[in-house]
Amino acid sequence: MNALQQHFINTKNLALLLDKDELANWFLYKGYYPEQYVLPPKFKVMKFDLMSLPNYEVTNGKNFNPEVFAPIKFPFPKSSLTVREYGIIHPKIYHDFVWYIVKNWEFIINHLFSNDTMVFGYSFPIPVTEKNKGHLGILRAGRMIYEYIEMAENALVAESYRYKFIVKTDISNFYPSIYTHSLSWALHGKEFIRRKENKNNYKHLGNILDKLSQNANDGCTNGLIIGPVVSDLLSEIILCGSDRQFSEEVKKSKLDILCTRFKDDYIFLCKNKEDANSVLKILQSSISKYNLSLNENKTIIKEIPEGLYRHWRIKYLPFSMAKNVKINFKLFEWTLLNVIQIDENYPNTGVIDKFISELSNMKTMNTKLQLKLGDVKKTVGLLLFLKQRRAKSLPSILAVIESIINTKEKYNLKELVNNILLEITTKDDYDIIWIIYFVKYVLEKKNLIKNSSNNIFVKSIEKNKQLFFNDEKNIILFESEDEEKCKNYLLNHLYLFNKKLRK
Repeated sequence: MNALQQHFINTKNLALLLDKDELANWFLYKGYYPEQYVLPPKFKVMKFDLMSLPNYEVTNGKNFNPEVFAPIKFPFPKSSLTVREYGIIHPKIYHDFVWYIVKNWEFIINHLFSNDTMVFGYSFPIPVTEKNKGHLGILRAGRMIYEYIEMAENALVAESYRYKFIVKTDISNFYPSIYTHSLSWALHGKEFIRRKENKNNYKHLGNILDKLSQNANDGCTNGLIIGPVVSDLLSEIILCGSDRQFSEEVKKSKLDILCTRFKDDYIFLCKNKEDANSVLKILQSSISKYNLSLNENKTIIKEIPEGLYRHWRIKYLPFSMAKNVKINFKLFEWTLLNVIQIDENYPNTGVIDKFISELSNMKTMNTKLQLKLGDVKKTVGLLLFLKQRRAKSLPSILAVIESIINTKEKYNLKELVNNILLEITTKDDYDIIWIIYFVKYVLEKKNLIKNSSNNIFVKSIEKNKQLFFNDEKNIILFESEDEEKCKNYLLNHLYLFNKKLRK
């Protein structure tokens, strides 16, 4: 058994050991909002309990009528030119997703980790660990990302001697392209669920999840809302159904390949180029049955070892500051300039995130930067420059700036940083909401960035009040009280800097 299979089986066993009450609690409290770097920490579930019955019950197997709600959208910069829309599901619908998922947990797990698949995924969005069997970790994102890196650079490398070619591909416009009916197809089989007696029979879990997905998204049958953990799980249900069909065809073709997947990103190791082309054809045929298609622009076939390693990481290694205990301004500046050059050659990779993460000590949760007072403004300016190249890096940049302020408290750098942030001109809601959060709750200043945004999340952070989904009085989705935070709170909060959150 190879390392990919072993991980796959171990994850299944850990998932089946989970306590149902803890699982439901994690879905409601930790999985409701998108990942940490999307919205500031004020957007935090404070009260959201699982009820004994769902809001919308199935009666007689035929009647299931959840209300239709429009999600609240928040634009997130996927790159400097493209935006991904994250969404927040109405809590009544989200609650019922959780209720039906937890009730049918064993059925879902057996589907996700089928004995018939040849595709060993690393996309399970629930943070199970060997160290704490039966219990859950804090985050899904950190664990999954770092597991995937470990898989790609260790497990695959260890098996690569048996193969000659590597194939990488992903699904085009994945979340927006998902057809909600395909949830039933994946769980129960398309032919079975299309029979007259099954098509609208809500005794079948797939039909329930299909209906909830539509009504959570303003009645649309196309697209899943990006962000909530239930969407990650629903997408896995669909892809695992496709993986089984793909595996069946591969076995018929008697191809000797190794397959793995992280969300909609696939990697295959193949014996020869003919097998590599065959794999892509079989995969396209399998996902097309779910109304999905491969992204030709991101499909590559390369001869091993090309493609096994991330080139940006190799280029960055000579400049890495991971082992440095202290970093002065000259080293910071020199490394940053080299990072920019690497980013130009390998855009939209993790080199900027890697550089920023190395500016703090993960054991002490303090910055490594040892700056003279005169270097502080230049350092803050250079850090903020990086967000122009890596739009999603703003929260981690602000975390480093917070830690710089805390190392030189006697100089009262809050005013200096406040003035720099207020000079930023932007119409980007993502920049606006994080700058307002930082100025108001970290710098404790009242003069906020001028903006004309009508986004409900921006308005909520300005007013320190939950201004959305207030029809459910027993559900609190915003931390309105100004709680005392630990020193370097953002460093502790973001998984990029915190080893404990990655586990």
